[in-house]
Amino acid sequence: MRSASLWRSPSRFGTRWSGRCPSTRSTRQGAEAFYWLAILFTFALGTAAGDLTAEGFGFGYLQTGLIFAAIIAVVAGGYFFAILNPVLAFWLAYIFTRPVGASLGDLFSQPPRYGGLGFGTTVTSFIFLAGIAGLVVYITINRRGEEATDVDYDVGFAPSIPVPRGYRSEARKDGRQV
Repeated sequence: MRSASLWRSPSRFGTRWSGRCPSTRSTRQGAEAFYWLAILFTFALGTAAGDLTAEGFGFGYLQTGLIFAAIIAVVAGGYFFAILNPVLAFWLAYIFTRPVGASLGDLFSQPPRYGGLGFGTTVTSFIFLAGIAGLVVYITINRRGEEATDVDYDVGFAPSIPVPRGYRSEARKDGRQV
């Protein structure tokens, strides 16, 4: 029987749900404090940075969204070309998603006299909901983001821990032994 702390598999980062917050293989108080601090910075400073850039500096909502999307693209490039540490790249990209979302939300919801498209908050919420749901369905159907594995079932181990030889002896779909 498994404990209250469950491993989710397959998982890219071996995320464990410890009952407190999702963390990467750690339930230490320092890791949890870092997680909630990142959430705080994402919401508070991310929204403020987006509003300052769009309204304070006068770039407008669309241009602000594109600026922060370009910053995320630079961070992604740093990750894919092994210039940035993967953990740092993840958190930077995570933090910069807030100004992108806030700017695009303002673009759709604000009236045209303020530089928006004038859909209002309710219609904008449904547009975002439809976009997110569509993306989830697309990823689910195409199995994008699923980590490749040698086994076709949950072996009960964290993805980063090698499965001991002989743990399971069932044949795989391709006929080879596990």
